[in-house]
Amino acid sequence: MSRINSDTINQGKYYDIDTQEPLVKEKQTNFVWASGDLQSGGKNCMPPDFSDFADSTPVEVFEMLWDDDIMKLLVDETRKYALFKNAPDPNITYEEIKCAVAILILSGYDVKPARRYYWDFKSDMETQLVKNSIHLADNNKPDEIDKAWKIRPLMDKLKNKF
Repeated sequence: MSRINSDTINQGKYYDIDTQEPLVKEKQTNFVWASGDLQSGGKNCMPPDFSDFADSTPVEVFEMLWDDDIMKLLVDETRKYALFKNAPDPNITYEEIKCAVAILILSGYDVKPARRYYWDFKSDMETQLVKNSIHLADNNKPDEIDKAWKIRPLMDKLKNKF
C-alpha cells in the first residue's frame, strides 16, 4: 500500500501515488453575474399542439396519463405497506386510492388549516390507514443506488406514456 511522504509532495504540487505523475487541477471557470432578464438561446421550438385534447375535460386528460395501471400499482403497494405496518385487514380499494390521489392533488389548490380537514368524509380509522399507507414501491426491495427508488415505478410508468 502506497503512502504519501515528503517525496510525494514537492513544492505544493501533488503527485499520483501509483504513477508519481503530477496531478493537474481542473481550471475553474469564473462566471460574471449580471442583473437583468435572460436572453433567448436562439433555439426556436415549435409551440405545443394541444388540438388532440381540445374536446377533452381536464379529468379525461389526467386519466390518459394516470390510468388504471398506475392506480393498480398504488393499490397493491399501499396494501403491502399496510400489511407491513400490521394494519388489521387492510382492504384498501381502488376507489379509496382514487379519492386519496384526488385529495392530494386538490389540496394544493384549496388550502385548509390542517391536513385532517381534507379527510373528514370517512371514518377516522379508514382515513388514517389510507393516508399513512400510500406507497408506490416495495420497502422490502430498496435500490441502494437509485435515490428515487420509492417513486421509480411511477416515474417509469409515466415515462412510458410519453
